[in-house]
Amino acid sequence: PILPQKTTPSRLEYLHSKAIRRLRTAPLEWSPALSKIVSYSRFPIWAEDNHNRYYLYLAALIRELKPVNVLELGTKDGASALFMLSALPNDSRFQTIDLNPSPILLEGVLSDQRLTIITADDLDPRFSLTLEAQDPIDLLFMDTEHNSDQLSAELEKYSEFLRPGAIVVVDDIHLNSEMEHWWASLPYEKIDTGLMLHHSGFGIFEYQPIPTTKAETQKPKLSVLYFLHDDSLYLEESIKSAKAFGDIFAFISKTAWHGEHGDWKASEKIA
Repeated sequence: PILPQKTTPSRLEYLHSKAIRRLRTAPLEWSPALSKIVSYSRFPIWAEDNHNRYYLYLAALIRELKPVNVLELGTKDGASALFMLSALPNDSRFQTIDLNPSPILLEGVLSDQRLTIITADDLDPRFSLTLEAQDPIDLLFMDTEHNSDQLSAELEKYSEFLRPGAIVVVDDIHLNSEMEHWWASLPYEKIDTGLMLHHSGFGIFEYQPIPTTKAETQKPKLSVLYFLHDDSLYLEESIKSAKAFGDIFAFISKTAWHGEHGDWKASEKIA
């Protein structure tokens, strides 16, 4: 029998499996954040609900990744931020941005030096200026408007600040067909957790800069071919204009197509 070969999991698969294992075996590590969520009670036993375990998962992922710089797009009431902060290293930085935040769940941690809440449109170019002087982003959590235009614009803008290998987490990837199509189109290694962590879907991917092709970074290299006999009148100018494209080949016939002999040596000399 042919036995399946053992394969080494990718970094993304390893982080995900470790986070899932931690979520299942040690959920009480985040009991202060969990208690805050439950007391707020927007949903019954909110984070303990099987359909909303992504809060615990975010904390577990933070614990495994140990990011230096975290950016959240979409603060809302601060639930996800609270869980991620609960597991974030003490010397790390957490920024969350929302056009109209109402971070009631962050009231008890507003003095935390790691936390910065920004009220702004995350696609406003002015916000980019605050990121340029910082360390690259290690983890990006995207949870704003659930349409492909918004997500594409956000990813295009913030990829500039992502560290190669940064983990990007996207909520609600199965909320509608537009979200599903956008998720399917991503050219990165990714993991779709289905409905295991959230009733509307939840996914993570590892960002890597997409290498540009030679056609995008260089002028196209073309071979230029001349077939001629004594057509030397504009040959020099023509060859000069073609030199930038690549190699030039001149095939010079000693006999013209109609059998008469011209000054083919002049063509040869110019070429």
